[in-house]
Amino acid sequence: MERLNPPRVPEPEPPPPPGWWYTGHDATICRDDFLAEWRARMRPPTPDTKSVKNQLNRWAGNLGRAGWTSSEYHPSVRTLLCEPRTSSAEVDGWNAASVICADFVEPFARYTAGWVDSLHEIRPSPLPGAVGRHLRDMCRAVTKPLGDNMVAAKPGVIATRSAARKFVRDQSQRHHIDSEIVLQRYASLLGDFIEGMVLAQLGYDDPEIHTRIADHYDLVISMLGEQTPRREYTDDEIADFDIRVREFLAAAFAARGVQRDADAGEAFIRLHTTGMNRLRGGIPLEGLQYHIPLRFRAIAAERKRERSRATEIPVDPETGRTFASKRDGLPPEVADEIARAIRRIRDDPTLALADGTRVWEAEFAADLLAEVILGDSLMTERELKTHITELWKCGRPTNARSTGPHLAARDVALLIRIALTHARETGDD
Repeated sequence: MERLNPPRVPEPEPPPPPGWWYTGHDATICRDDFLAEWRARMRPPTPDTKSVKNQLNRWAGNLGRAGWTSSEYHPSVRTLLCEPRTSSAEVDGWNAASVICADFVEPFARYTAGWVDSLHEIRPSPLPGAVGRHLRDMCRAVTKPLGDNMVAAKPGVIATRSAARKFVRDQSQRHHIDSEIVLQRYASLLGDFIEGMVLAQLGYDDPEIHTRIADHYDLVISMLGEQTPRREYTDDEIADFDIRVREFLAAAFAARGVQRDADAGEAFIRLHTTGMNRLRGGIPLEGLQYHIPLRFRAIAAERKRERSRATEIPVDPETGRTFASKRDGLPPEVADEIARAIRRIRDDPTLALADGTRVWEAEFAADLLAEVILGDSLMTERELKTHITELWKCGRPTNARSTGPHLAARDVALLIRIALTHARETGDD
């Protein structure tokens, strides 16, 4: 199962020299302007710009309200860090605030804003501007519940100076719970986006867009349900989940007057998987009914692609190069080229495990190329992701080197591209 990558927070830099925020004789500044100056001097790369601005303000306030900052740094830092527009020329206080920002505010802001970047990594692309903006705003919205939990947890990460220092040195202690908080909030917002029919309101009827959003939601739900499970469920509990999902979907399909056909059966199967993952992730089934039209549009788009591929000429997904018509068969020189690519994959010693077993990705890539010789088209990387995700639903193969199906799809596509390129450049073995 693909995992959400936690943010990487660099080692804090030393605080800037005293009085760094002003020139001349007037040191007057307010908290928000002070942090704007601070943000401008932060070492790149920094996380999502809007999130960094928001999180610097939020963590400055959190730390200003922590009793130990006033007692251990300067009595005025509570006012200076908590009052956004109150101006002050308290030089000693602002110098103390600078130390707090360097030691704690910036690292904490980088961490919580960094989870926004983690979500950006799994967002589907490309998306139309309005849809992309909605998803970006959803990603940014996870920082509030995340920060609130970090402060309120027992023990809180800023309850004491030593607790704050411990977190700045090593955030891994919170990666598990924070991943779950982030995915939970994002899944909730994404579900609201789907259930509110926002795509239709924005005027997007393209089935491809609906497919990307549906697949993205399923990925997030599966990551939430499988990557960070609350606990192991018993067979009886899984059976109960299954009954609840089936009954819920049967009622939802009936309420919408869905006719029984192949598309309805496929939609039911996919939504059943989504429902099971929702229950495993602690998300209620209510709202899943609004995913039905989205799934039907996605399936319609897939059916259209399948009909198109029935008469399509196989092409290399990287170069777009035509292999041959499926009706006419491959030219001998092209078949030989693909055969050389297969041999390269199967003979490559770097694609074997310690016991000599071939890695799953290499086996799958070679098998795909063999099917092309028999007349099938090469899958695109996107199609590979969908196909491998289905194959791995029962579990990750023991000889796989990828941690999740999407990474496996990228690996397979890369192996095929490298092998074909090598075969074309080297000619006969």
